[in-house]
Amino acid sequence: MNVLVSWALTTFDWTWKTSAFAGVLIALVFLAQSLLGRRLTARLRYMLSLLILFRLLLPFAPASSLSLENLLPSDPVEPVSAPSTNSAQPDDSAHFKSSLPSRGGSLSATAAFCAIWVAGCCCFIALAVWRYRKWGHWITDAATVNDPKFLAMFDSARRTMGVRRSVAALAVPQIASPAVFGLRQPRLLLPPGVVSRLTDAELRMVILHEMAHVRRKDTWLNVVLIAVQFLHWFNPLVWLAHRRIRADIELLCDDMVMARLNPEERPGYGRLLLKLIEEISPGEELYSSAVPVVGNKHEIKRRIIMIKNHGQKHRAAPALALLVAVALCCATFTRARSFATPASGPASTPALAGPLIQCDPTPADLGGLKAGEIVNHTYVITNAGSQTLLITNVVPTCGCTVAKDYARAIGPGRTGKILIQFNSAHKSGVVNKKIKVFSNARNQPVQVLSFKASIVASTEKS
Repeated sequence: MNVLVSWALTTFDWTWKTSAFAGVLIALVFLAQSLLGRRLTARLRYMLSLLILFRLLLPFAPASSLSLENLLPSDPVEPVSAPSTNSAQPDDSAHFKSSLPSRGGSLSATAAFCAIWVAGCCCFIALAVWRYRKWGHWITDAATVNDPKFLAMFDSARRTMGVRRSVAALAVPQIASPAVFGLRQPRLLLPPGVVSRLTDAELRMVILHEMAHVRRKDTWLNVVLIAVQFLHWFNPLVWLAHRRIRADIELLCDDMVMARLNPEERPGYGRLLLKLIEEISPGEELYSSAVPVVGNKHEIKRRIIMIKNHGQKHRAAPALALLVAVALCCATFTRARSFATPASGPASTPALAGPLIQCDPTPADLGGLKAGEIVNHTYVITNAGSQTLLITNVVPTCGCTVAKDYARAIGPGRTGKILIQFNSAHKSGVVNKKIKVFSNARNQPVQVLSFKASIVASTEKS
């Protein structure tokens, strides 16, 4: 249970920090797309939107002087001297007992927010599973489209779009717009009567659009988008970005269809989108893992404009988009990098901007113990950074060791203690044990402490 709680706290800490800096990137990407406007092709708009997804999935950010994080105010950075065993040092021993709430006490604010976040993730996952199962039942009950004329057109459009795998066409009465659904076995889902309502040319355009989704494997991309959206469910900017990325996917598929239509057919594609959007009820909403021809009335205007401007190229647009992408990556895919001026003397070390954990890497030696003997050991942790070091959890890797107490907050340049207890019962010979310390340290978010002991039978120890 301790390992699970520690993992949840660590993941939550990474999630909210990533979400906060991704929010800045979202605003900058939207601004860049607005300023560049029609100069951007569908592919370039999609490329800029994907930066948001990559940032939300980035496991860590390298330090850089170009990071926007450098503009944020930080605590004053003061020189920090290396720990010395011969000199008195400030100690956070007051935190050692008082900073921990009692076992029956209330959760800390961080733990409470983490619990809310986990509960929200579970609710959204449950909703997604329920909707997916509902669509699964619809597909199971759906009838296969067997019209020979339609199947010949379907096969021709599939090959025109370069899709080699077979795709089944199903009539699903519960949907209002054609869509592709399924991961390993994608299916083209058609609302009732669509084959008879649309002309042959319109039906071919619909199939081309959905086969563009199949070729690009957009159903898999949508799963990633849904997972990221659920992970960052508390951030409204992420929901807005999710909607924009899906709209840019549709623009890119429109562009792929236009490239395969004759010039005289292209105006008809825009009219087709307007025709399909009129048939969608205002409150109807497709499940996120399906990729429809039309799913959002608010994006149709932008799609029509892109269709009208298809083929218009701005020579400087690719270079400009690449320059913007590189600048955004340098500014938002990195974290602050700042060092303090070291104190005079050979034993001084520079303090990093942010918390920095330091401890003796040598395994502690508990010496010779009788089998069944219980011993305590205290580790000393130093915060050599410029901000408060927060220890979220201490997790031994073996049930024979428990963390009895530890300092939760260690100020810059100060030390804190971690008290562990080892039970040598049922042990023999030389043992080596490890303890994982989870914190917000910039240099080592998971610090591993260790100790060794030599266990002998009680009759053998003199």
